[in-house]
Amino acid sequence: MPVADALTAKVDSKWFDATLLKGKPRLVNVVDVNEEDFKDFKTGNPEKKLVLTLTTSAGEPIQQRLILNPTRKKTMIRFLGNKPARWVGRQVVLSPADTTFGGQTVDIAMPVQPEPADDNSDSNSGDDEEELF
Repeated sequence: MPVADALTAKVDSKWFDATLLKGKPRLVNVVDVNEEDFKDFKTGNPEKKLVLTLTTSAGEPIQQRLILNPTRKKTMIRFLGNKPARWVGRQVVLSPADTTFGGQTVDIAMPVQPEPADDNSDSNSGDDEEELF
């Protein structure tokens, strides 16, 4: 299955999971930002988190939405600013990473700032197209 199809295929979860990245960073578009209610993992208390609706860089809808935990939120603020409404229409790279959650190491999708386009390049070999779409 092509990687783009893996991101847009329907899966059981409505939340974005690192396995959708197939081990490679992926360029995505932020098309909506909402705040939703969740339960805190440790305390069970209600908490609000930002949730991103995404498309592939080609504009194909991604069914799963990305929950911004505190680390992801700080990362997004660092390169997109502290007004989430202004993130809509912007691109971000989701990169595979791992973290400790509940005492276990788990795979996550971590947002990173896309590399700026190299305007000085006379040719594009297309080699990067396979990794970032």
